[in-house]
Amino acid sequence: MAMAPATTAKDSTRDIHWVGTWSASPQAAGKPVEFKGQTIRQIVRVSIGGKQVRVRLSNAFGSGPLVIGSAHVALRSTDAAIVAGSDRALTFNGLPSMAIPPARWPSAIP
Repeated sequence: MAMAPATTAKDSTRDIHWVGTWSASPQAAGKPVEFKGQTIRQIVRVSIGGKQVRVRLSNAFGSGPLVIGSAHVALRSTDAAIVAGSDRALTFNGLPSMAIPPARWPSAIP
């Protein structure tokens, strides 16, 4: 799994200008990693603030679907703790979960 920045774009329905602030390159795993019912938490230090966030998840090197049961973003407090009240669920075309086919880059927007 990897996250990539939103490209700079203008949303035609709202006056939003997306700017990339953090990314990670997808990498093919030497040995496939399998998670079952586990939570993965990734702390990201961004270089610019804003009122919204766009997250892109990749299954670029997967051999089967990557199932995302749910995904959230929040502000970090200390260590792995989050700021109370900052947790936001991401949706995928309005749905709380999805399966990303191999070699795909769908977007998630809270």
